[in-house]
Amino acid sequence: MLIIFLKYIFGNIFGCVNYIYLYLNLYVKYYFSYKNLYKKLNLLDFSENENISKKNKVISYNIHYGSDFFENEKIIEILKFLKNENANIYFLQEFPNIKFNNKLDLIHYFKKYLGIKNHYQKTIIKIGNIEYCSLILSRKKIEKIENLRFEN
Repeated sequence: MLIIFLKYIFGNIFGCVNYIYLYLNLYVKYYFSYKNLYKKLNLLDFSENENISKKNKVISYNIHYGSDFFENEKIIEILKFLKNENANIYFLQEFPNIKFNNKLDLIHYFKKYLGIKNHYQKTIIKIGNIEYCSLILSRKKIEKIENLRFEN
């Protein structure tokens, strides 16, 4: 009984520490990396993608808040990679939907650059001007979304 209690206590402590780390990490990234990202995004070529895939290609990508292993901002590189993949549907996990000072958000730039009109966003947490979310981008209309909650 004591072991179960200690597991419960340590599990909750580690969960709280992880949650605090996530908040601080995204908050610091916004003010030191992401705040002026829209200036780099506006330098991209947003011309229409003529080679829209005829195949039903789906990409699932955990973009790790738009950063690499060393916490360097890699959103532009990720965006170029996704465009080269030319998929019909993109599932993006750990997506930092940044609200920029120009009243646009990162989803707007992703949709415009990839030539996609439809999206679904499931916000996990909101920290300042960033919504940490899961994102689905689709060339075709998304008919129905169901959020399932799994219990242990």
